[in-house]
Amino acid sequence: MTALFSTQYWLLAQVLQELKREGSTSKLGASAPLCSYPVSAEERSKVRDLLWEESLSSAFAPRCVAIVRYVREHGASALAHFPHPLSPVSVEQRNAIDSALRSPIKRTYMQYLSERFDAVFDDKVEPEEPQLSLNRKEQRQLIRALADIRSMMYFRERSKSGPVKSHASA
Repeated sequence: MTALFSTQYWLLAQVLQELKREGSTSKLGASAPLCSYPVSAEERSKVRDLLWEESLSSAFAPRCVAIVRYVREHGASALAHFPHPLSPVSVEQRNAIDSALRSPIKRTYMQYLSERFDAVFDDKVEPEEPQLSLNRKEQRQLIRALADIRSMMYFRERSKSGPVKSHASA
């Protein structure tokens, strides 16, 4: 389960939000404001069930966050050292990211997602969503493309390397 929450960072962000909300409710009597993460209602419900009905260890979320921070610092290849090594980014994921990187608008939106990812795990204010000419379907596709930390790290590597010309370089 640690591997799932350490790679699917919006699920981990939801766990962290639920823990903060629970902490603020018990201290102040009111819930902390909720952020909207790209997590389905079903996934959100499963996260709540795991937290409150299954009583996860208090070390679970900090351990997952530590893994995410380590991967951010050392790259997705660090996941190969898990007890159950995780496969690298698939060819399909790389192609989808490379294709999106060719569009300045999609690149901008993916950069926003990357900055939002960092803000969540650095406990900072999330950036404002850019006003772009992307419809909701295109936004969801980009969110899905970068939903896994391995694909997020691939995006960061590729965006630093300059313009993406073809799938052959993936």
